[in-house]
This record gives sequence, C-alpha cells and structure tokens, in this order.
Amino acid sequence: MFKRIKLTVLFFMLGILTLTLGCGSKTVEKPKEPKKIAPITPNLLYNHPDREKVNVKKDIVYKTYNDNKLKLDVYYPLGNKDISKTSTVVLIHGIADDNNLKDASVYQAWGKAIGASGAAAVTFNWRPSIGSKDVSDLIKYIRENANDLNINSENICVFAFSAGVEEGIKDAVEANTGFIKNVMVYYGKIDESILTPKNNVKVPSYFIAMGANDGGFPPTVNDNFIKKAKAVGSNVINIVHSKGGHAFDVFNASNDETKDIINKTLKFIQDSSKE
Repeated sequence: MFKRIKLTVLFFMLGILTLTLGCGSKTVEKPKEPKKIAPITPNLLYNHPDREKVNVKKDIVYKTYNDNKLKLDVYYPLGNKDISKTSTVVLIHGIADDNNLKDASVYQAWGKAIGASGAAAVTFNWRPSIGSKDVSDLIKYIRENANDLNINSENICVFAFSAGVEEGIKDAVEANTGFIKNVMVYYGKIDESILTPKNNVKVPSYFIAMGANDGGFPPTVNDNFIKKAKAVGSNVINIVHSKGGHAFDVFNASNDETKDIINKTLKFIQDSSKE
C-alpha cells in the first residue's frame, strides 16, 4: 500500500512539473533585438553655398613609417587663379580613435568652407602624443612640393583643434622661417614656449576661439599666453562662445553665435591672403 501511495505521489509531482514546464514554454518569448541607432557623424555647423564647387586632391602621401603611409588632402581656392595671392591653411586635428581624421566629415567641411572662401586648405593625418614630428614633416613636405601641389607655401596659416593645439602648433612653429603668418586655435591650450622667437622670425598673429562651457579647456586657459603674445607685439583676436562647450563648431547649433564665430574665422583667413 505504501508503494502505491509513493507511486501516486511521484506521478502527481511529475504531472505538476510537466504542466509547469509546458506553461513556461508558452510564455517565454525570444528577446527582442535592440533597435539599431545610426551613429552620429559630427559635422561642421556651417554650410558655405559654394562648398561643392571646391576641387580636392586626395590621399597624397607625405610621410611613411614602418610601411605605413600618412596622407594629406588639398582643397583648392575658388575665385583665386593667382596662387601667390592666397594663403594655405594647414588644419591640425586633435586626438581620436579614428586614425583617418582627415576624412572625417567635419574636416572635409572645413576644407570646403576654406576653399570656397578663397584660400587653400590642407588636411592630413598625424599621430599626436608620440613625439613623431609629423606636423613639421608635413610642413616640410608642402614647402618642398608647393609647385606640384599648386599652393602658396610662403603664406601659411596653422589652424589647430582641441588636443592638437599644444603639440601640433609647437611642432609647426619650430619649422617656421617666416612663412607662418597666422595661427588659429579652436578650444585648445597653446604652449607658451612658441612665443620665444625661432630663426629670428616675426611672431604670427593669433585667432583664438574657446567655449565658455568647455570643461576640458576652459576659456581662461590661454590668458597668460595672450598677455605674453601681446607683449611681444603679436596681434591677438580672442573670442569666447558664450554658450559653447568643447567642439562648439560641431555641437552648438542652438544659436547663431557658432556661425558668427566661423564667419569671423573665415574672414581672418581671407585677410591673411592679403598680407
């Protein structure tokens, strides 16, 4: 009798287990795949009406290392057939995971905006923070190959961004023999040592634009540099975006202040072509 009771209990428990598993299999759903969101591609918050008319020569090798190639692009000026009357703007990018920043949409947009404004622009890839001297090698290359590149290498503007400012401008200025006329800085810290004259050349003019809400490079970070630059006779334009954070030319689209700063930057470049 006890065996019969045990068997009955056993079959009863098995029945409950089967029913439970069966019900569970009906209610368990396959997890839904997360909705794919397109990556955000940072772009310049400025569209020059003639930007698509600018001619570009791409992927010119200016340096090789360990069988790797560093390349540059040249954006040619509209409306200026006499190259000697234009300036050449060298854009120095900051630090990012992307090792092909010259092809990032923001730098392509800057190249086109500068070209459409009447100056040549050079974008290029380099390796910040490893002491590579890539920037000075780039400057040397475009100086030695200016005729082939069809650019003016006697009137160069250096335009650096973010973490590329401190190292990049310092490297560029060390190669200067008087051909760097102007330096432009967007949201980055300038190394004060560049104010020490190299090769007995005139100190360039500076255009500095910072964001009031930039937590990485606050707008006061270059105050000592500006004071010293003015003391040695340099012309300095210093602009602070009142609502701007880091990379305000990409992310601060909520007001016209961003476009106004970009317009002033392009005007500074146009004026440099007259020097």
